[in-house]
Amino acid sequence: MTKAQQRDALVKDYLLHKGFIRQRFEDKKLGDMSAQIEAAKLFQPIIGETAAQRKDIQKVTRAIEQLPAQIAEESNCNPIAQLFNRWL
Repeated sequence: MTKAQQRDALVKDYLLHKGFIRQRFEDKKLGDMSAQIEAAKLFQPIIGETAAQRKDIQKVTRAIEQLPAQIAEESNCNPIAQLFNRWL
């Protein structure tokens, strides 16, 4: 084998391996993407339900945060004083 033939064989082998590696990378990348898409489809009902629950929890949290102010206002209310103010 001459040096030119060795070089040609080496380049051919390099290009062949480069093509295999590129194809394997693209297959893996597309496989990962398709797996992610399938998982998103599978878990979409759970994700949607979680979002609805999050909104409900936020409403309850806001209501609970307002409770201390209402309780404080009610505790400052003295029914006996109100009775005397009415009669005075």
